[in-house]
Amino acid sequence: MNSLKFIEDISSLTESEFNELNSNDDSPFTKYGFLNSLEESRCVSTVNGWKPNHLAIFNKKKLGGFIPLYLKNNSHGEFVCSDTDADSCEDCSSGSYDTSNDGDDNDADGACDLTDADDDNDGCDDDVDDDQFTWDDDYDTDGTPDDCDGDDDNDGAADENDSDDNNEFECSDTDGDTCEDCSSGSYDTSNDGADNDEDGACDVFDPSLINDNISSPLKVSYSMRPFANLCRSSILFSKIDLALS
Repeated sequence: MNSLKFIEDISSLTESEFNELNSNDDSPFTKYGFLNSLEESRCVSTVNGWKPNHLAIFNKKKLGGFIPLYLKNNSHGEFVCSDTDADSCEDCSSGSYDTSNDGDDNDADGACDLTDADDDNDGCDDDVDDDQFTWDDDYDTDGTPDDCDGDDDNDGAADENDSDDNNEFECSDTDGDTCEDCSSGSYDTSNDGADNDEDGACDVFDPSLINDNISSPLKVSYSMRPFANLCRSSILFSKIDLALS
């Protein structure tokens, strides 16, 4: 009864049994010596992307057939060889063996981007860096680079809500009073502009800058009524004087 078996090393077969099977084939490329030399020299190997996986047919224990096969685990050829420096980057990624040039290195620090924890070398690890390949400074000099600082200008307004995260005097107008909430240098809606009458409304928006309770044209009109009455009285007295004379 015939059985099939995949073998990863042709040397597991004897040269004599192989040649007996292949005695009528004159091609040097199917000879035991040639196939075996490929494996011994590591020309074909898992590291080089060609793993021997020959198919052998046995009739009981006697070799009855053989097909040389190889498993290809990449499609790069000269671009795959090893990872001798254990940086998880292919040593032959450039087309030749070179551990100093074995993958993209954005910040040129010698560590390939694949395993570099900080690809732009700005002090922010990639897992918290909002722009992994672009170096950024530390605007507020608080020791945390901007790319991983939640408040780049240290004005108390989170970057996601800050209209200008590199300007501590600008951030928002959350209270809708048309005055800049960070005009003092930090987020404070109660101190977001000059307030002459100290009523909590900045002067830009305050309809009454001197807190005199005159806040609308209606009140201004009302306050002028006595003067209007006085004028009418003067006219009346003038008419009486003329009648008497």
